[in-house]
Amino acid sequence: MPINFPTKLNTDKLIITMSRYSLATTLLSLFVIVSTASAHEGSSGDAFGGGAWSYLPVEMPTPLSDMSVDILSVNGNDKESIILTGGCDSADGNVYFEADWGEGFACSSVTSKVYAFDPIHNSTTSTWTGTFTSLADMPRSRNRHASSIVNGLLCVFGGRDVSDALIAEVDCYDSATNTWSTPASLPAERQVSDFTAFTDETKNVVYLVAGYDSFYTALDTVTMVDMSDMENISFSNGPSLKGERGDIDSAVVDSRYVYVSGGFTHANNYSNPLSTVEMFDMETSTWSDVDALNQERGDKQLVTLNGKIFALGGEEKLDVSGTVNEEELPELGARSEVLDTVEVLNPMEDGAQWVKLDDMPGQLFRFAAAKWKDEAEDEAEVAEDHHHDHGYIFVLGGQVGYDAECKCFRTTDHVMVMDVSHAEDEAEADHDHAVEASGATIVRHSGTLLSLIAAGLLWLSAATAI
Repeated sequence: MPINFPTKLNTDKLIITMSRYSLATTLLSLFVIVSTASAHEGSSGDAFGGGAWSYLPVEMPTPLSDMSVDILSVNGNDKESIILTGGCDSADGNVYFEADWGEGFACSSVTSKVYAFDPIHNSTTSTWTGTFTSLADMPRSRNRHASSIVNGLLCVFGGRDVSDALIAEVDCYDSATNTWSTPASLPAERQVSDFTAFTDETKNVVYLVAGYDSFYTALDTVTMVDMSDMENISFSNGPSLKGERGDIDSAVVDSRYVYVSGGFTHANNYSNPLSTVEMFDMETSTWSDVDALNQERGDKQLVTLNGKIFALGGEEKLDVSGTVNEEELPELGARSEVLDTVEVLNPMEDGAQWVKLDDMPGQLFRFAAAKWKDEAEDEAEVAEDHHHDHGYIFVLGGQVGYDAECKCFRTTDHVMVMDVSHAEDEAEADHDHAVEASGATIVRHSGTLLSLIAAGLLWLSAATAI
């Protein structure tokens, strides 16, 4: 069949048609470029895949939880050690029980032991180990207590004994002589457990903050213990918290600002931990609200390092508020979710907010955590002007997730460490990757739009040419 050509060429129509073809081809080329860039973006990996956390090849002398932790020089050494006092030393940790008044969990063995842990860093392999040394036992066993350094002494306050009774005596450890003394006792109305303590070093006054009374009623009270004269210790009321809370910890920044976060309260029947954070200014004696935690948590640890506050692990609760029948409720222990999450707050930043860091290797609560600096790395950091400050956080002992077989939260003797600089680098890389991924999503959508426009122009050009 012969081909019929138009007897007269419409040049205007031809120019328009060719222009549309040219534009359509250009748009398709852009789509190919965009698609290639998107595919490349999607294939990028994490430059910090090694992880910021590691377990140490050393175990604690015994599984331990609900102890207190401090940093102190011992045995006449200039070098500091991480000091652990008391705690629950039952391998089964907190075990389920039933009583006339209800159900709960309790530890069957509480210790008076005191241990010094000395981390050892191998700079060649960038790995850690360490040694534990037994110090003089406390005058009495206790757990769920708090401690603080004051007048060069490590002083232990409050807490409970193995019968769950509150403890009145204030016991203080002298590291120079490896001996304990009992310089005072808390009045009955000031005896608490599951609280936090810190020291105003300018006045040698220890603050005992919130916690639970003997009936596990959460408190907002603050007791100031004036220990400037160890022969004449006095007690007075401090400014109350803005809310009641127990199962808490605190972190001190610049020897002035104290952060208290999370915890539980009887007001909601301990059904969910708090996320709120309060800051106390020791110079003005006032409390104020700051940015809330990303994740509600109680029984966690707060650690101050390089002027930042790290919140690690802890416990939250399953939401069973919608459960109608009691038979449908999970058993009490199964309603607790033990956490492995970590977040950090830099108070020096404008509009400071908590930022998520690399998770711990395992879920953990009721443990001890302490900051640590490596002198050799500090010197290298100054020389190299490193982007993030060096430093480490050690996590010792604690309790793991609920075990239905023993109806308990078992204790652990593990020690692990977080490389803070590595963790912050990972968080920054994750943030940058998220921003890039968001941009890639926009680009991919733009590419799809370009392909649709190009296809339309091709169709219109072909239709016009007919």
